[in-house]
Amino acid sequence: VDPNPSLGGGGASPSLYIGDPVTDTHSWAATTPTADWHTPGSWSAAGTPGALWVTEVVNVSGNDQEAVVAANSQIYRATVAGTMGARMNVRVQNGATLLVFGGVTVEEYGALTVDAGGTIDAQFLDLAGGEARGNGTIRAEFENRGGTIAPGDDVGTLTIEGIFANRLGGTIAIELGGK
Repeated sequence: VDPNPSLGGGGASPSLYIGDPVTDTHSWAATTPTADWHTPGSWSAAGTPGALWVTEVVNVSGNDQEAVVAANSQIYRATVAGTMGARMNVRVQNGATLLVFGGVTVEEYGALTVDAGGTIDAQFLDLAGGEARGNGTIRAEFENRGGTIAPGDDVGTLTIEGIFANRLGGTIAIELGGK
């Protein structure tokens, strides 16, 4: 912002430019069935996820895979996806928070599992064909545009704190307990 535009320091009128932060895209590279989110070898570029990471958590093995978030982590944006017969799951364990400054998109054959005591905290969560499940907490503007929300492990509670919309094609799979 030019505090004194009449002097011409910033041009003839006040101006302000706010752009996207400088981010780096990092792709999931682990080929094992289960791998730690915080292990540098799990990613295409060395390092552990950080606030300016755009993560592409896409299955690379050809079999089901899981990225395990066992401790607090911050990223800028995430996409989770798999293929038929090769699903990709991001699991946020008890006591861990995955803080996403932008949003999370879960595409077809991708999944987010939030264990009891785990939290995903994002600006928005777009369930675009994948699945959100577990007993933890999701804090986000949450839109289900063709995915499945499956609370609990069998019967349980998945807490959604924020605006929620279940669009046409979105499924909420609820198991009822009792006799």
